[in-house]
Amino acid sequence: MSKAWQPEWDSDHDAIAWLDDYSMLQDVVSVAAAAFLGSDRTSQLAERAVAAGNWWSASLRYSAAALNVSETIGGEQAAQYFIACATCLASVHPTELKQQRNKDKLEFSTVLAILMRWNPKDMPVYMPRLAKVGTTDVAYEDPER
Repeated sequence: MSKAWQPEWDSDHDAIAWLDDYSMLQDVVSVAAAAFLGSDRTSQLAERAVAAGNWWSASLRYSAAALNVSETIGGEQAAQYFIACATCLASVHPTELKQQRNKDKLEFSTVLAILMRWNPKDMPVYMPRLAKVGTTDVAYEDPER
């Protein structure tokens, strides 16, 4: 990543696209990009996507930051990124089946990550979301179910 990313990290559109790499899961590419950038820069790029109304990219960028922080630091910082991802996902309105499946998959894993913290204030917010996404095909396909 460090050799491929241009020095102007916030305008290297090809490299930023690595954060948005998603096909039913976030793989090592997006998490490695978030690790290289760090959570502050990754969240800046997520905020840029929010400002542009690109909720899907914002969701993916926050999720990549959350997954990276979960692996390295964990705890409350990862939770804030998972919650930011879930907040952005609420504004994603897919128009195609593939997009809906991708959203459902990310929603399922994100909401589970939030609820696994066992914070009582999260339960009334995210349990209904889990119940809704829990009825989708992707939830039945998920080994975590």
